[in-house]
Amino acid sequence: APPSTPPSTPPSMLPFLPPSLLPVAPPSTPPSSPPSTPPSTPPSLPPSTPPMLPSKSPSMSPSVMSSSKASGDVHLEHASGTRFDVRGLNFGIFNMHQAAGISLNARFTMANYSFAPKDMRRAAIVEVDGSFITMVYALAQVHNQLIYITYGSEHPHKAVVRQEITYESTPEIRTSDVRVGEEVEIADVSVGMLKEKPVKLLISNIHWQYEITPGTYMTTNHQRHTKLDLVIVPLTNPMEAAVAPHGILGQGYDGYMAEGRRDQYVPDDHGRFVTSAQGEGAIEGNIYDYVVRGGTHSPDFRFSRFNMSKAVSRNVKGLRGMYVLKDVSFSTSAKSDEISEALLK
Repeated sequence: APPSTPPSTPPSMLPFLPPSLLPVAPPSTPPSSPPSTPPSTPPSLPPSTPPMLPSKSPSMSPSVMSSSKASGDVHLEHASGTRFDVRGLNFGIFNMHQAAGISLNARFTMANYSFAPKDMRRAAIVEVDGSFITMVYALAQVHNQLIYITYGSEHPHKAVVRQEITYESTPEIRTSDVRVGEEVEIADVSVGMLKEKPVKLLISNIHWQYEITPGTYMTTNHQRHTKLDLVIVPLTNPMEAAVAPHGILGQGYDGYMAEGRRDQYVPDDHGRFVTSAQGEGAIEGNIYDYVVRGGTHSPDFRFSRFNMSKAVSRNVKGLRGMYVLKDVSFSTSAKSDEISEALLK
């Protein structure tokens, strides 16, 4: 499907085509055409290359501001607290969050599953044709280094960190595994896995932290599979950043609220329900605008921010949600009397 409307500010970045760390199945729906501009290479600045030796006790504990979330099949919540659902594409890779120098992509996988025994919907719905997030691919840049992080449902107790350092156009590759209770620090980028039940992977720089937690679901043929839930936490005020974040979740850090389409889970005559919501009303453009081009960790999609030094927030006038309101308090728990009642025209 072609993109809906042109972005309010065209990306100034040059596409980057990183290597795939782990093989993934090709998406069932082809992504949009690759960019026509020549690929760029990371700048050759003075190296900053601390050794990639895992320490044993991750200590990352950010102060929580407004967070955004993606969980289950797949239910999303922007930082303002507004909610929407996204089915995605089978094995499609979408950008969830991106700001200057940091990006998070997620792979969606289709599944036929049944609700948990305690879920009241189970009495009427015997099968759901839906989707889950099963892999995440993070990319961060520090001076002359690119850091690729791969984490998936196949190996929920291990993340792979690949460090690519460029000295005078000659790359050096370093690879490290991060397991439960370990942490890797590279300049201001940290990757650690907490000893929790379930475990939790934390990826952060000075402005953002990604929290990825594995969970499970049961298919209709009684097979238990692992899925991933995401939480994105700003560590500094994103509304004061020169580069406004974007991505399916990232765009919600603009102080506005927009409710999107949500699946209603009404079964057919056979007790079956097929999800279909694709974030309509809550995201700028349409879901195909967030398909990643150029590889699993690539920051290249329609609203790219990774290599930019200045970028405005999403165009809220194009949103067609139930309402679009100004969120004065910039809080996930904003009360109605703290929100301007003036609708955007």
